[in-house]
Amino acid sequence: MGLLRTIVDCFEELNKAIVDTGVKKSLRARARNMAADIYYQGVAYTIAVCAARSRREAVEWGLFSEGGEDIVKGVSKYIAHEDREGLSYAIYGATILYLLKQLGFFEKAKSLEEVLREALEKAHLINERAGQVALWIKRLAEASFPVEE
Repeated sequence: MGLLRTIVDCFEELNKAIVDTGVKKSLRARARNMAADIYYQGVAYTIAVCAARSRREAVEWGLFSEGGEDIVKGVSKYIAHEDREGLSYAIYGATILYLLKQLGFFEKAKSLEEVLREALEKAHLINERAGQVALWIKRLAEASFPVEE
């Protein structure tokens, strides 16, 4: 399956699985802001920020997930429904990890530390692909999720 098809399928599942409009608004904000973080700071930095602002276990779930719906279910085990910001950071980070794993990165990673090591060791390859993924997520989020008020 091609990159765009994988992203669209995952995003479609995310959109269906997230029922809280507030979480969708927060995720839209993450998608808009963090695309620049990936571009300027890299994947390692962006994933670390997502883990720091939510919970590392929730972000790591992206390594073991089977798609967008599973990401939302898994992340929700670690973060309370009321914590919309935390959920949005965790879902964004887990989604980036899931999609990059689908592209052949982080195949052996089982932890945040292993992800960060690989992201730093292969920064030139991973950051380029992650930038493409982040831009598509940004555009899909802008088209699908409510406008920030």
